[in-house]
Amino acid sequence: MRHTNASLFFTHGMTMIEILTVLVILGIVIFVTLPHLTQSKANNELAAAKAKAIQLNYAKDSYISVVGLDTAQSAWLSLPGNIVTGQADTSDERLYNLIKFYLPTGTAATVLNTADGSPSYAVPGYRYSFFSSGNANPNLITLPVMLTDPNGNLVAY
Repeated sequence: MRHTNASLFFTHGMTMIEILTVLVILGIVIFVTLPHLTQSKANNELAAAKAKAIQLNYAKDSYISVVGLDTAQSAWLSLPGNIVTGQADTSDERLYNLIKFYLPTGTAATVLNTADGSPSYAVPGYRYSFFSSGNANPNLITLPVMLTDPNGNLVAY
């Protein structure tokens, strides 16, 4: 019977040492690359959070351009009562509702921030906030959106 090179290749199996060597090499490659992949994910989330903060600032600028600075400022500082609690609503959610229609199509969510991880505009772990009426600056609407990271530190963008 005549043997070809192909038939010889398939009749010879791999030894246990060869299989273990391949597994050890794969383990080393995974061990070396895994920290870089997790850091890359964190960097991508930070970049997305900064981009969304910039979008919020552009939406505020568009809102000011459409309704005028005086009208926008008075709406920003007005304290409409909350029907449920009977108290003034100065939340970031109310301010977000003023400008969310000026965000690019498909990016505006119904809420700005959530603590429970349900869908929101914010990147998970990051929080956006606006300067509220507690600040003494008369042009609060022109101040940039504040972005805080998962540790509660302000993020420059």
